[in-house]
Amino acid sequence: MTSNRDELLNSIAVLVERLHDDRVVQLANKVAGIGGSDEAWKLNDATYSGKSEESLSEFIEAWKKAENIEPKELALALMAASRTARLIERRQSIEVVWTGPETGEMPVRRTEQVLLQMIDDAKESIFLVSFVAYPIPAVEEALRRAIERGVSVSLLIESEGIGGCSPIDPVARFKKELLGANIYHWPVENKQRDENGKTGVVHAKCAVVDRNISFLTSANLTEAALERNMEMGLLVRGGFTPWLISKHMDALIETKQIRLI
Repeated sequence: MTSNRDELLNSIAVLVERLHDDRVVQLANKVAGIGGSDEAWKLNDATYSGKSEESLSEFIEAWKKAENIEPKELALALMAASRTARLIERRQSIEVVWTGPETGEMPVRRTEQVLLQMIDDAKESIFLVSFVAYPIPAVEEALRRAIERGVSVSLLIESEGIGGCSPIDPVARFKKELLGANIYHWPVENKQRDENGKTGVVHAKCAVVDRNISFLTSANLTEAALERNMEMGLLVRGGFTPWLISKHMDALIETKQIRLI
């Protein structure tokens, strides 16, 4: 159950996301200058509109419900949240990764190049997700090097034995070729079924390294996808996205939605 303080913190996070830094400073100064939450009505501002006005109202109501939050403490929380949000924004970079015909509008960079660089740069963890996975010597060798230097390597893939469509069982191959890696699958009993009993499959394609770099791509772990196909992806460095994907994978493991083989 969300506490009143949690509700207040959440309202601060949403509010500073929607306001320019200057507006946050103005609001923080107003908060610091009033006597307490019983005077929160003084924060209402006719210059706010739309989502910003809605977020300000939610912030005011949340402060009224929270207990023992002094105005100066709340003002500092607003400033800190705003500063953190801006730092995250500045530190995040997003690169489009395009594999295919050149047009001159977008730089062409092979998917394999991006993936190999991520694996070679990993210091703590690598999590790969793919629908199908055929033998890719360069990627397998890079993953072996990562394991040898102490990086935690995990893969979630669809397997022929559990509903996939690959002519090669990638689970068996990776278990043999990548000793020390964590190989996960989505058990049949956990999969959703349609009215004909047909199950879903692991169709996501992504990679996350050190909880700080994520690669969301249309490409499977196959030679064709990494080298020859027309594929597109987004390489995200820093910010909230890589961390969120990592946390989601952790939750899938903790709730046993996906399991080690």
